[in-house]
Amino acid sequence: MSLKTTAMRWTFNLFPVFRNTGARITEISEDQHLIRLKLPLKRSTRNYVGTIYGGTMYSALDGILMVMFIRLLGKDYIVWDKSGRVEYLKPGREMLFADVEITDHELAFVRSTLEQTTKLEKEYTLEWRTGDGEVCCRVHKLLYFRKREKTPVA
Repeated sequence: MSLKTTAMRWTFNLFPVFRNTGARITEISEDQHLIRLKLPLKRSTRNYVGTIYGGTMYSALDGILMVMFIRLLGKDYIVWDKSGRVEYLKPGREMLFADVEITDHELAFVRSTLEQTTKLEKEYTLEWRTGDGEVCCRVHKLLYFRKREKTPVA
């Protein structure tokens, strides 16, 4: 990781709202298209029955995708989280891992769609997995995209 992506990782991890989830960003790719996270089972993430608290799984991923799109699309675009939902498939009894990735193809799709229409709403699915690759939780995020209107120069 470069100094820039290392600084980004530290900034995210130290941001109080994200820090309190118990999750940590472990890697940000040089092109900022991939963020890797881990979520340990520890005292602060454990629920009443001894597994990772479901709200932690959701909140640790909440906002990551939106921020990535904002950074990758640039100032000419507006991106908002519109809604989210969670599917809990199996209890998190161990460290969980998530990869959040935005491909060049996806960025091109958003840009080309917004050349033809004023707004776009698209759902993305993120997953928390065990070290063996079993999916414990799916987080579905509906994002809203719009091209920023250019203000005329007087």
